[in-house]
Amino acid sequence: MKIKIGLRQNSQELVVETEKDAQALAQQVSAAAKELQTLVFESEKHGTVLVPANGIAYLQVVTDEPRKVGFGL
Repeated sequence: MKIKIGLRQNSQELVVETEKDAQALAQQVSAAAKELQTLVFESEKHGTVLVPANGIAYLQVVTDEPRKVGFGL
């Protein structure tokens, strides 16, 4: 699963690929936001990514979809 993280006062977004499911991720983010903790994401490609919860502007979860082949509509 791919996670896109928008940070406050920054025009770029972080992209992290992880094995966590969306429900576990939502619980982790809401718990960290309540207590102003640092979120820790284990990325398959980039190792560990640390993000302060109060610096997150948005978080988008992109599920893996199979790629379509051909010219079908």
